Amino acid sequence: MAIDSAGGEELVGIEVKEMSGYVIGLKLRTNFGREVTSPQHLMSNRIRWRAIRPTGSKVVGLFSTHSHIFQSLGLISTSLGVEGG
Repeated sequence: MAIDSAGGEELVGIEVKEMSGYVIGLKLRTNFGREVTSPQHLMSNRIRWRAIRPTGSKVVGLFSTHSHIFQSLGLISTSLGVEGG
């Protein structure tokens, strides 16, 4: 899914499914109400989505740790309009 940043579309959140400390499902959501979901592990239908919330008001990136699969995933955000943000 291409994000239309020129048109004002932004990443606003992600959700993950984790099993044994590994990310086995990933869902990205934009402020335009669009989302994309990664292919799922066969057992992932038994696992609930967990929302990863940004600490700031605007998502500016993602970070992860991985070897052959994702081991962790998070959002990088900033607080716009707030001193020091």
